[in-house]
Amino acid sequence: MAFEDTDPAVPLAQITDALEGWQPAADQDGWGSEPSTVRGQKLRRLHRDLSRAQEDTARAERRAEAAEHRADAAEREGCRLRHQLERLQAEHAQLTAPPVPVYADPVRQLRHELHLCWLETVPEPERGQAPLRDFTVGADLIASLDIDLVPRARIIRVIVDVLTGAVYTHPGRATHRHRVSAAPGSAPMTRADRATAWRCAVKTNAPAAARLLWWQLDDGSIELDRVIRHE
Repeated sequence: MAFEDTDPAVPLAQITDALEGWQPAADQDGWGSEPSTVRGQKLRRLHRDLSRAQEDTARAERRAEAAEHRADAAEREGCRLRHQLERLQAEHAQLTAPPVPVYADPVRQLRHELHLCWLETVPEPERGQAPLRDFTVGADLIASLDIDLVPRARIIRVIVDVLTGAVYTHPGRATHRHRVSAAPGSAPMTRADRATAWRCAVKTNAPAAARLLWWQLDDGSIELDRVIRHE
């Protein structure tokens, strides 16, 4: 049996089978003059070497297949992250873009922006259960919308949550009664008309940031007070 002409594409198992049935000629490299036990040992060594090579090849193929699966998974994850980044960039651009002025009157402009934000953030089937409540605008609100801590569009979105009532269940708004002072145990702030003061976070996960203050009136309407820096 000549090994120099062996086709490299022939499976190792086929080569092993051939070796097991091979009987060398008497004049072939001195094999015929060797005892049968020596020839058997050599054949067994060759068989073991070929078996190990076959196992190594199988392991290498499995590693290559696993690496290919990991590469495919990494490509899918990269694609997902790119889409997420694009979405976040679009949301950031929307939040930071200055509002398009439609009205010269700042209060009418505010009402316009609130209505648009409500249409964009509340799905149509839910608008009947989450309408914009009646509200008035406090004397300090308009000027406070230009606070440099957060974009105006973010404040508009939080006001929509206040007017629909979603602010009371939103986990990131930290909504609570506004108190007379920051001292522990101080009383909630109220007015002579029995309106109660409330506050919430404008930006989540940012304790030293902007807060929105408003008054809850007895008739269920809202008086938007102002945006302040957190004490």
